[in-house]
Amino acid sequence: GGGPPQGYGGGYGGGGGGRGLSDHDIRARLIEREKARVAKDYRVADDIRSELQREGIRIDDLNRTWSSADGRHGPRPSAYDDPSFRGPGGPGFGGGGHGADPDRHRDRSRSRSRGRRRRDRSASKDSAKSGDKED
Repeated sequence: GGGPPQGYGGGYGGGGGGRGLSDHDIRARLIEREKARVAKDYRVADDIRSELQREGIRIDDLNRTWSSADGRHGPRPSAYDDPSFRGPGGPGFGGGGHGADPDRHRDRSRSRSRGRRRRDRSASKDSAKSGDKED
């Protein structure tokens, strides 16, 4: 198709004179970028970042903020700030495992630490045995 790539919102004014993008437009583009990142569509995410940079918007992913050349700034929204966004797993993505066996994770980590203790003990026995063999 000849239109804009999927995931891009409609066009917007900006660039020549005035304030450029409104806070609402910036937030909408940032949410689109975050959706692309969650979907691991990094090309689209990078394109949106470049587009915003051309408009004087700097994104600080480490601190999860954005700032504009004219002094405006705010928190970088999450993809989940769009109420219609469900994430890559469909409905319920990241829902905290409701309905799953709540003891499952605890039991799994317990058996891991039990296995670690066994390995540690056998390693110390091996080192003690090797110490006995020296003449």
